[in-house]
Amino acid sequence: MALNYLLDWKMPSSTPTPAVEPTGDSSSDPAPSHPLNNEEALEQVLTLLRAKDDTKRFAGLAFLSTLINNLDTPDKVAEFRAVSQQCWEAIPASFLDRLFNAQPKASAGDPDARSYYGIAVGVFHFFLLMLDGPSIGENSIWPAKMSASLQRSWTGRVRTMFAALDDDFGGLHTPIMQILYQFSRHYDGACILVSIEDWSSLFNQFTQHESVPDIFVGTYKTLTYQASSPQSVDYTFITASLNRQVSTAFRVLEDSRKPELLWLAVNGVLDDLAQILSSEASRLRSKPPWLDGAAKQLLQSPYNKRKDVNPRVFRMHALALASTLITQYPQHFPSVMFYSLAQSEATSDAKPPTYVFVKMVIVEIRATLLVLPEVPVRTPEFVSKALQASQCYIILCGFISYLVSDDTPSLLSPDLLLRLRKDIAELLSETISYFREAFEGATDQKSIEAEKDESQSVQRQDVTTILRNSPLILAQIQTLGLWLREDDGEALKVEAASMMENLLDMLKQETSHSNHDAIVVALEGICMVPEGAKAFMERSGWQTLVAMLKPQITAKDLTSAQEYTAMQILNVFDTVISSYQERGMPVSTEQLKLLNTLALVDASTIEASGLKLSLFILARLLFECIRPEAWTRYRRVAERIVSKAKALYELGGPVKSQYLDVMMELTGVMEVD
Repeated sequence: MALNYLLDWKMPSSTPTPAVEPTGDSSSDPAPSHPLNNEEALEQVLTLLRAKDDTKRFAGLAFLSTLINNLDTPDKVAEFRAVSQQCWEAIPASFLDRLFNAQPKASAGDPDARSYYGIAVGVFHFFLLMLDGPSIGENSIWPAKMSASLQRSWTGRVRTMFAALDDDFGGLHTPIMQILYQFSRHYDGACILVSIEDWSSLFNQFTQHESVPDIFVGTYKTLTYQASSPQSVDYTFITASLNRQVSTAFRVLEDSRKPELLWLAVNGVLDDLAQILSSEASRLRSKPPWLDGAAKQLLQSPYNKRKDVNPRVFRMHALALASTLITQYPQHFPSVMFYSLAQSEATSDAKPPTYVFVKMVIVEIRATLLVLPEVPVRTPEFVSKALQASQCYIILCGFISYLVSDDTPSLLSPDLLLRLRKDIAELLSETISYFREAFEGATDQKSIEAEKDESQSVQRQDVTTILRNSPLILAQIQTLGLWLREDDGEALKVEAASMMENLLDMLKQETSHSNHDAIVVALEGICMVPEGAKAFMERSGWQTLVAMLKPQITAKDLTSAQEYTAMQILNVFDTVISSYQERGMPVSTEQLKLLNTLALVDASTIEASGLKLSLFILARLLFECIRPEAWTRYRRVAERIVSKAKALYELGGPVKSQYLDVMMELTGVMEVD
């Protein structure tokens, strides 16, 4: 362990300046000669450090530096580490603060002030790494309890380090960055870091120090995971601080020499923070103040002409960040990105940036789909390309969701919208082909590998499982499902019916509610055409969704995610039944069995009035499909469902009149019988 670098202190060339005023008796004993006995040397160092005048303290630091430079074996380092806590505690905090306070004069060029500040950083850096490194036992630079006055003192020290990053302090930047990294890993240190309002000097170090993103992300992780209890985490404070620093990061990005590094870091911190604050999603997903600036820079990424920036790398990081923002801020970012700022940037002689950006996304996806079939699934190259394509699909899905949302103003001219609609439809047709061929190829590959591995007893994750868990496949389903459900065209729905078997297989394997919902939405869109409804029934789709629905509607305490999933499943049932009615086809016995499940539902335990009403509307649709000769078998079930609807009607509520309509229609069907 080379410790001479850690304490490369240069003593001032003259007596202390006013930046570090000596205290106490200015007379001093000559510095001790090089000791032969380490215990005696340690005692001399401690005596000098505890002295009341700064001259002796400087002598103590110089002597300590000599001892440290002689720690040339691991055993000597371990021996010193055992006593280093005493040395750290012997240095008066007020003395160290005065050394740190020399920073303004040091930045102005004062040579002695630069020496004082270098000593301060060197001392702090050395003991922080010595005491807070691996296997440190009970020793630590951090106090057992950080008092308010001590926190102010340490905050002042860190503030000078941020300021020093903006100046040319030679070799001090590296130890300062290491100090900040250690702070980001300790709860008290993270609290101090977020108390610094402006991190621009830190973000300016992106191109020189790879630890900047780690400091950025690590600070907020530490605040969340190292809190004394989950209840003590101040999410409001964390989110406000995050918003402030991300705003600063975007401001620095405009002048950055390597903005793609900053894109990557901002994307990483937002992605990590989304997981950290998952229990506080509503706080995280309220519109942050920096979102407009993010959208503006993202929309400008296709036009980036800077010679010092790799345009391909810049675009890919911009797309990655855009997908993260759409995922984490679905209610806000699409409208900001695809309309507000895009319109303000449009010119009479150029297409709006929104159009160019979406076209760029489509081109990126198509380019990836062309090469991806040739890349082995188990390779890092496949993972990388699939991830990039999935991010583009997420952006495209955000664009589609904005287009189909209610009360959205005109985004593009009718001509440009038609062009994009055609491009998107063609892309999704290619997506269906890729999806189908990928799973067909996986099945063939599985058979080949099974034959090879049988004699070798080799076990490995099959390609089908890898595909099912691929973010690309899930993003494709999400985008395709939304388009199929909202678009009036039937050709793509018919084509997507070929995906039915794989979609249902994925539905049985998936455990995530969000993935369930994406697949179920795709099923709804496909079942809007007779070919889709037929494929759904032939491949036991009805039974699969009934099995999913039962726990959702019979649970006593439904989460909002479960209620949403149940609603999506009911939409699929409604779509299939409507398809049967339009063609004059009778529903099957298997479909009518769902009535027995609906009759068992205790609707009083379901808070969502929309879900309750949907259950009864579905029951009405099923009853309408019962053939007259089969009514006797279902009359008792019908009476129980009517009774439940009546009870809910009597309770009142926002949909009371609709319950009455359902009751009357059910009763009318029964009377007709």
